[in-house]
Amino acid sequence: MTPLNQVVYVSLLTSLSSAFGVVPLFFVSELSSSVLGICNCIAAGTMLSASAGLALEGVEYSVLSVVFGAVLGASFVILSKHVLKKYENIKFSGLQGLDARSAMLFIVVMAVHAFAEGLGIGVSFGGHEKLGMYISTSLAFHNIPEGLAVALVLVPKGVSVPSACLWAVVCTLPQALMAVPAFLLVQTFSRLLPIGLGFAASAMSYVAVTDLVEDARSRIKDDSQVFMYVSASSVLFASIQMGLKSYS
Repeated sequence: MTPLNQVVYVSLLTSLSSAFGVVPLFFVSELSSSVLGICNCIAAGTMLSASAGLALEGVEYSVLSVVFGAVLGASFVILSKHVLKKYENIKFSGLQGLDARSAMLFIVVMAVHAFAEGLGIGVSFGGHEKLGMYISTSLAFHNIPEGLAVALVLVPKGVSVPSACLWAVVCTLPQALMAVPAFLLVQTFSRLLPIGLGFAASAMSYVAVTDLVEDARSRIKDDSQVFMYVSASSVLFASIQMGLKSYS
């Protein structure tokens, strides 16, 4: 197998792993409002932890580039929300209005952050095969709870579980799409990587706090519980990330 083929196959399998995160929801028939709030907390905690990991990884390359990317990321989300507000009757995967706009923004932000991770896969394979396999394997496990986070946001809004599974994979496909050009042009993309990581970290954090946490607060009615669920989810996901890193 040529190095290029290896990057293609490995990055594609990494992207598809997000579907496993949706599996638990195939066995759940109905969710109460309070449970939906907890689901949003889990999704938010996962996103915040992933954002911190992306930012820390980017800082190893360039602090200024990460800050620049973060400013771009927050600006992107704010602008996207402003644009989507103009389309009150917008439809998305069976959703309408506010739910459709919120779901679309969430999908876009998750996909953008996957682009940055795809850069990481390609650049790492450009450096050394062992490093590339480690990064890809870590991201494959990392994608499973993120796939669950996608489902926990979409299913409560009315998206079917099979559709949520499909969207979870769509959100991570940019990893495969960006891995190949990043591998072929490793020097160019290695410079863009910290900006992309900062962009993704900022955009994900903004959506997690302003959308998911706020929705959870409206459902749970107890800010201390919201904080506890978000914190627990963040710590659990961070522990998984640290475990994978130390294992390497």
